[in-house]
Amino acid sequence: MVSLLSLTIALLISLNSPLLLVGLAAKLLSLFSSIALLLNFSLKRLRKLDTHNTTFDLHNDKHKLERLC
Repeated sequence: MVSLLSLTIALLISLNSPLLLVGLAAKLLSLFSSIALLLNFSLKRLRKLDTHNTTFDLHNDKHKLERLC
């Protein structure tokens, strides 16, 4: 949500400066790449669940995340 607000503000400012328009394009690229990484992680997670015939268990996932951190 904050990213969309900053993109909107940058777009309004960039109407006066072409250099800021380049910055806006970089922010958009960063936002889309973050979304793509999240989708990729989610799809890998779903495939892993399908191939191992496991059920989605939040308790086990919590412990796995704690071990990773």
